[in-house]
Amino acid sequence: MEVKNIIIIAVLIILIIVFSFIPFNNKRQVVIKSSLYDVAKEINDLNNWRKWNADLKNDSIKISGSSNRDQSATITSAYSYTLHHLNPLAVSLTRNINGSSIFSLIEIASLADTTTAVIWSEKITIFELIKRNMITHYSRQIDLDNLKKLMEDVNYKYGFFIKLIPVKDTLILTAKTKLIDNTSTHIVSYLYNLLQNFIEQNNLPAEKKYFYKTGLSDSEIAVGIPVYKSLNESGNIKFLQLPANGRLVEGNYSGKISDRQLIYNAINNFMLDKHLKQVAQPLEQYNVADTMLQPGSNINIKIYYPVF
Repeated sequence: MEVKNIIIIAVLIILIIVFSFIPFNNKRQVVIKSSLYDVAKEINDLNNWRKWNADLKNDSIKISGSSNRDQSATITSAYSYTLHHLNPLAVSLTRNINGSSIFSLIEIASLADTTTAVIWSEKITIFELIKRNMITHYSRQIDLDNLKKLMEDVNYKYGFFIKLIPVKDTLILTAKTKLIDNTSTHIVSYLYNLLQNFIEQNNLPAEKKYFYKTGLSDSEIAVGIPVYKSLNESGNIKFLQLPANGRLVEGNYSGKISDRQLIYNAINNFMLDKHLKQVAQPLEQYNVADTMLQPGSNINIKIYYPVF
């Protein structure tokens, strides 16, 4: 009897070992509250994977090819990706590791107008699955969870905190002038002081914590201070009236003043995704203490785009 039990146990052990080396189709899935089109854009371009795929987060990794052809990325001398576009809703990924190739399939399916499922399938053995769970640098589920966060979190998706808000300052006292060189540092201070003198002379109730700056063209800028009563205009000093029922796209930026174009690009992408149309020049909101900023200064500002 004991011999029989030993034989049964031995057979079971052998079967477990054998089956642990037989590949099976292992799936990982995530449901994302975002449109099929937006999710497909992220999946179909390896350049976008940098934002959610752990292997490609290093900016020094070079990606070749385009989103409508095969793409490849060399992560290390012994590790690379190849992305093959089967159709707009499916791609295959080949991970080349020390001369061995591991294939997987990523499929996208629409569940509703604003809900999309992403299924990442890979043939893998139980032995390899156990081995992989001990390694943290590659996980399909972590990557899918990162993608979900990217698509559902506005701050994460665009790189800045961007939102749609009602118009908050409906009356702005403004002054404009031509730029005489490639810096607006002293011009902003001059215009701000010009407005402040007008406010003080007319005892005009006005905002004391912040002001606005906007580029009217490459050679002309304007500065504005929110006020709470209108008067007769005087020369270069005008009153800008914004509709009380209007809307603004607000973006928060912290960083070098010379790099603030990054948030403009992000807001433009936000408006494109939300089908919003710009109706006036954007406004940059600065703290009153920041009227004399140097080109290399770090700033904390808000950008406002009037939209409908």
